[in-house]
Amino acid sequence: MTENRLFKTESHTDRSFDEQLQAVNSQIILMGEQVVKLLEIARKSLEKPSKKLVEESKSEDRKLNALDFDVQQKATKIIALRQPLGVDLRFIIAVLKISSSLERMGDLAKSSCKKASRFHNLISEEINSDLHEINALATKMVNDTMNAYRDMDAAKANYVLGQDDEVDDLYHKLLDDVKEHARINPDLIPAFGDIIFAAKNMERIGDHCTKLADLVHYIASGEHVGKVANQKKQFEDKE
Repeated sequence: MTENRLFKTESHTDRSFDEQLQAVNSQIILMGEQVVKLLEIARKSLEKPSKKLVEESKSEDRKLNALDFDVQQKATKIIALRQPLGVDLRFIIAVLKISSSLERMGDLAKSSCKKASRFHNLISEEINSDLHEINALATKMVNDTMNAYRDMDAAKANYVLGQDDEVDDLYHKLLDDVKEHARINPDLIPAFGDIIFAAKNMERIGDHCTKLADLVHYIASGEHVGKVANQKKQFEDKE
């Protein structure tokens, strides 16, 4: 599915403008699918790393980079030639940031795939389980974020924001487990370092998802979640 609900409700006299916006939108959705694909490769690498998976992650990341470049070019051209206003302007401004974040998320997933090849068979089942949990939640957050984007649904965006603490909690649990195992097995400290970097990459993907969710909220409502939260607090303080 590559249609965004925004384009079902908003249309322009100039059909070519709609087509340009839809082209950018379709590429953003493809970028989200690429990130999920890279996270799946990272998951496979946690189970059984191989040079083939590392090369596959590099190939898929190059596709993601190409999409990002194209989105940046198209969006910049729309701003220069169309001078969009209102929701169209919000969409284009947000899309430039969304594209950059998705590209970075791909880099992080690719890095985790590479790191996995360095510590396979050197970690406990407990730490391996922690890594799989973080990967699964990061993947879920990306899917939920892209669903919120496709539907331009502020409530769905807020749901994504609520998952950030879960990723942080899993990451800190893994850190505690790694510290304990490093104390018992100091010879494996280099491998534990790679484990921490791989987990941190997943945690940062979660952070990017919250950033994207805030941008979806901005497109849909015209306000960032932080501003909405501050206004709510000010209202409650007056009561």
